[in-house]
Amino acid sequence: ASFKSPRGISVAPDGSLYFADRLNQPIRRISVGGEVVTISGTGASSHVDGIGDNAQYNQPSGIVAVDNTTLITTEASNHVLRQLTLYPGATPASPKSWLASTICGNVATSGFTDGIGNVAAFNSPGNVTVQDGAIIIADTQNSACRRMSADTGFPVPLQGNASNDKPRL
Repeated sequence: ASFKSPRGISVAPDGSLYFADRLNQPIRRISVGGEVVTISGTGASSHVDGIGDNAQYNQPSGIVAVDNTTLITTEASNHVLRQLTLYPGATPASPKSWLASTICGNVATSGFTDGIGNVAAFNSPGNVTVQDGAIIIADTQNSACRRMSADTGFPVPLQGNASNDKPRL
């Protein structure tokens, strides 16, 4: 496989690696045995939710494997967070097995707003991780780290205030 600016790599509990192939646009998986597959994305630069091989991204940046069936990704140019969910009983190596859906942010509109769903605004979200069930996002161009509760889905500032320093998780 040929990569172009890979970003944000995460290890799932089963040992598989997931990463955002930023400039090629897809989300990829490397199995424990070394097999590389595209699990979501067509390679086109856009924003489309849906089954893995129909979904489209615009500069995916961060990724975290919440468990073996759920991934959270960030998209720098679309300013959103997305969730990839593995269909029950499906094999994780197949793009037809994953459903991509936008969970937070307003597509292609940057900003700094707390809120649920598309009310929330980010500016080039980058790295992402999970801590105690909450999603932690490096809101790169807003120079802030934000925490999104699993209970509310509402992102709030964790640290930072749109100053010139750009925190990285």
